[in-house]
Amino acid sequence: MARLLVVEDNPTTSRNLSLYLSSAGHQVLEASSAAEAASAADIFQPEIIILSTGIQAEALVDFMTRCKSWECRPKVVLTALRGNECACQELLKAGASDFVIKSRYFQNNLIDKINHTLTAKDSDWQMRGPLTLEQPLFKFRDRRGQGPQIPVHAAFDRRRGGRAEI
Repeated sequence: MARLLVVEDNPTTSRNLSLYLSSAGHQVLEASSAAEAASAADIFQPEIIILSTGIQAEALVDFMTRCKSWECRPKVVLTALRGNECACQELLKAGASDFVIKSRYFQNNLIDKINHTLTAKDSDWQMRGPLTLEQPLFKFRDRRGQGPQIPVHAAFDRRRGGRAEI
């Protein structure tokens, strides 16, 4: 379906993502650093770059500014660990299209984001404006009164006993 460039510093995650995305019908190329991704993107001409925020922040911002100057103008979908959502804020301002939080089954969310990014027109991104992470958080608590903060946009379904799906 699409040419994807996976930029991930963790080799296991990179291999698993590549296998999952190839089984979904995409052509996938892996890169382990921003410099390697820049040289691979010149040859491979990806439509979407899946970029991990685990790579050095300065290299990511430089890579994002370089992406804007390429002929193929790839869209960038960020992947971030839970708790590092704020790291995505600067990259979203720099031109990234969307982000996915790495969780146990984040590959399904990533496929949805890729399909949405492929079908959305450039004018849709401009009309929507940049994504922001300035959303209020609520507490999801267990019996001891402890629990993680979950974004409001996470699906909260009372029919399932109040469990939140992220």
